[in-house]
Amino acid sequence: NKSEAAKTLNSALLITKNLENNKKLKDKAISLENQISSALNDVLAITKVTPTKLANLTDISGKNSFGPFVINDNIYLVSKDNGNISATSLNGESSNVLDTPNINGKVIAATGVTIRSTIVLFTDKGYIYEFDTKDVTLTKQATSGNMETPIAMASFSTNIYTLDNTGQIFKRTKTATGYSQRS
Repeated sequence: NKSEAAKTLNSALLITKNLENNKKLKDKAISLENQISSALNDVLAITKVTPTKLANLTDISGKNSFGPFVINDNIYLVSKDNGNISATSLNGESSNVLDTPNINGKVIAATGVTIRSTIVLFTDKGYIYEFDTKDVTLTKQATSGNMETPIAMASFSTNIYTLDNTGQIFKRTKTATGYSQRS
């Protein structure tokens, strides 16, 4: 029973924390505390990601990137320099999942659409691309109407929202082949 195990481990953790002030038992208490905390994380299915694990992504994507975008069990960054997309799993394995994408223009805004497991890219040439994190594919999206030059982008449900340099916010609804005209 996970809830009973968590209660027992929390009680044991409290005991070890109380022993940290004991000069004779301090080192042993700290060691036990680390073991109990690790077991408690396993029981509760908690994975701790440290800044070091996130920094591993910057080695791949560069320090100039959009993100992080958390989709499923991965954390993604999109390089502002070349549009490469890198990912790290919760176990800390990092890799470049999209290398030198064939896109028209430079990526100027990006957002994660968690409900669809995609990352949406907007280029300076007015094109929208979607990177499917499950299939690891990049596809150009059909759009209509005038295209803005976003300085930021976000998503809600399946819609994307862009902010331009005048402070105007535009909404685009997901369609079968791409995104609707902005409103």
